[in-house]
Amino acid sequence: MSMRLSPLHPGCYNKEAKEIFEFVKELVAQGKRRAGLVLDTLYTCFYRTILFELSRGTDTLVKRTAVLNALNRVRDCKSLVFGPGNCELEFVSCLTHCLLELTSSRHQVSLESTQTQWHVKATESEPQSLFDESMDLLEKAANRVWQELYALKKPVSP
Repeated sequence: MSMRLSPLHPGCYNKEAKEIFEFVKELVAQGKRRAGLVLDTLYTCFYRTILFELSRGTDTLVKRTAVLNALNRVRDCKSLVFGPGNCELEFVSCLTHCLLELTSSRHQVSLESTQTQWHVKATESEPQSLFDESMDLLEKAANRVWQELYALKKPVSP
């Protein structure tokens, strides 16, 4: 992947979140193959990319699809995300918050304003049935990630 800087924001990486996720995931995988490398910084980048993708708005079908794809990517590399190398409690806490937001049917945060909305309305261009179906898919995917997180992070009893 070639590095492309944003002309509007010098020093900022200007790629889609999915591409950044895949790039950092590959860096972590390569780093794990090399003995003696400390991967804390790469893991931190990887976790921030995940949180960025999962914290996006869900008020349009395009945005819901992007979050759904991010949830699927997290599940696809669950051993890397939830494995024993992940000891960063801050990431687990933030991921828990994102998943609670995505699975709560009565509480959605609108990123367009700083106020919390206790409901989400379908846009005029999006039929209510499509809105309901896509929100249901999103909630189910978030629940599956939640189950993976719980299963892999719950303490093992002696």
